[in-house]
Amino acid sequence: MVFSKYTCNFMYIAIFSFLFCKSILASETYAMADLWVTDWNHFRSQLMQAKELGIEGISVDVWWGRVQQSSPDQFDWGYYHRIFKEIRDAQLKIIPILSTHACGGNVGDTVNIPLPQWFLEKHQRLGTGLEFVSGAGNRNYEYPSFWTTEKILPDFVKFWSAFQDEFKRDQDIIAEIPIGLGPSGELHYPSHHSHDSQAGFAEAQYPNRGLLQAFSPAAYHSFQQWIFNKKYPGKTAREIGNLWGFTALNQESISPWLILYPHIPDDPRWRVNRITEFFQNQKHKSGFGRDFFEWYHQSLLNHFSLVMEKAVEVFHSKSSAFQNIHLAAKVPGIHWGASRGRLPSLMSGLVSLSSFDDADLGFRSLFEAYQKLKFKHKNSLFSVTYTASEFPDTEDSNAGKIAQVFFQLAREYGISVSAENALSASLYDPSHVERLFKYVDDHFTQRLVLLRLSDALSSESTRKEIASRRCSRLLTK
Repeated sequence: MVFSKYTCNFMYIAIFSFLFCKSILASETYAMADLWVTDWNHFRSQLMQAKELGIEGISVDVWWGRVQQSSPDQFDWGYYHRIFKEIRDAQLKIIPILSTHACGGNVGDTVNIPLPQWFLEKHQRLGTGLEFVSGAGNRNYEYPSFWTTEKILPDFVKFWSAFQDEFKRDQDIIAEIPIGLGPSGELHYPSHHSHDSQAGFAEAQYPNRGLLQAFSPAAYHSFQQWIFNKKYPGKTAREIGNLWGFTALNQESISPWLILYPHIPDDPRWRVNRITEFFQNQKHKSGFGRDFFEWYHQSLLNHFSLVMEKAVEVFHSKSSAFQNIHLAAKVPGIHWGASRGRLPSLMSGLVSLSSFDDADLGFRSLFEAYQKLKFKHKNSLFSVTYTASEFPDTEDSNAGKIAQVFFQLAREYGISVSAENALSASLYDPSHVERLFKYVDDHFTQRLVLLRLSDALSSESTRKEIASRRCSRLLTK
């Protein structure tokens, strides 16, 4: 063969193209199925289109409220046998999301699936106090509150174990197992959810501050235990009150309601107004405010650790068919409020004031919790999915910066990370689609999960992006 500069240039281009394509194709592309499939012919057609386009797998909500609806000892897996078979027949992989939250009333909820009635009745009899309670006094039963985790975990474990027994033969096509960790299946407090926003409290609507969810009896008990036993052991209520600048406190008055010190208005609107004043007057940065948000954040992290520990026991035991499959958590992108002190992030519980302004934006404590799990369970595999990966930075949003920091921390701590769009409408915006796929490329994420399959197939810009990756993949084979 005679070599010329053109031959060499072609070889250089070919090798460079090959390496470039391999780098951008490290991530897989998945899409979320509808919350509940009813038109099976249409779904089958969607799966065929997805396979042809280059989508590699489908994520499916496995609803606890449907599977174990009737009683704690009855499981109805019929729907999931059917949908998993449809996905397998289309030669696609599956991400079964173990959805232990209720569906209905929030953005994107097209079906109504409450928590199992027997579960609610059981814990009502036991006095567990499952609900989150906001500053407005509204109750949220979408997911058991984080101060009741130890009491409800046996019910979760029974559901998880039954799932594993039923679908262990599908382990070859299960890509990862996301564990439900909060409202909407994500790790956060329901600070912007419908129990408050639909009750007329605009503070709970996007893009506003959100409402604290720390006022249930279970939260009150937890706060007292944390203050007296962990934060200030050996100190009296009066001494603690003096540290906070409050006078003559007794043990009973040490509670989250100190936000409204010196008295609690009976009217919900007045309570919310007083909480607004608490933030406007910067009292959240006071001694009490810092302690309150440290407890609020640590309660969320403690819940995360307790749930993931139990999930490891179920899915990563030596006899488990799923022991080599990643256990995943989903973390929402609370990105708005950048020009207002990032208060929405505080309301969500994802960060605390102690690390609020650090370069890692307060997310390091979550990855330290992951690190403890990894150290304790050296043979287990963990991953995390970050939503809201499609938005840019704006005057009131640091979405791009948060996503970048989150992905960097995941890499630093050796946690596999996936990206997901927060809104299905984003898939119809070419700039959002471009940014979403660019984050995947730049940060070497494990996979991109598109919300949802129907939107990914309907959006021209999304289809083009997926198809271009498929073509590049074929060129590298």
